[in-house]
Amino acid sequence: MLGAQAAGVVLTANTLLLAYGFAERVAGILLIASAMPLLVQGVRIVLMEASLPFVYTALVLERELELDTAPLMGTFALKALKPVTTILGDDCDVSDAAARDAVLSIPLRAWLMGRISMTYYCGSAAQLLLFIVSMTVYHYRFM
Repeated sequence: MLGAQAAGVVLTANTLLLAYGFAERVAGILLIASAMPLLVQGVRIVLMEASLPFVYTALVLERELELDTAPLMGTFALKALKPVTTILGDDCDVSDAAARDAVLSIPLRAWLMGRISMTYYCGSAAQLLLFIVSMTVYHYRFM
């Protein structure tokens, strides 16, 4: 919930920066706006890493209580937290300290190379291309 609110605020600021940059024909504002999707990606990574202990605890409880018919956290982790589900798998002993340490120390690369991450990178690259086109073709002033 907090991640959606933070992303909403940053993306609203991004939209306002784009609108202002086009209205005033200022390319520097477009350059600043191109960093906003990367900021959203950073917020997303921080929130995902902060939620790992809670997700792991919920997964352990679901497996120990044998909630196999409708595992809420298992379904969430399968959809949104692929690195966690690939480490734990179906046959992993969740009470094992090595599994816990592996989940809590997921490398940063795992968060940077997903479908959602690629969407943010493409959005930032498109806005950077927009900045370059506005400077070269349309001769917007930088500041």
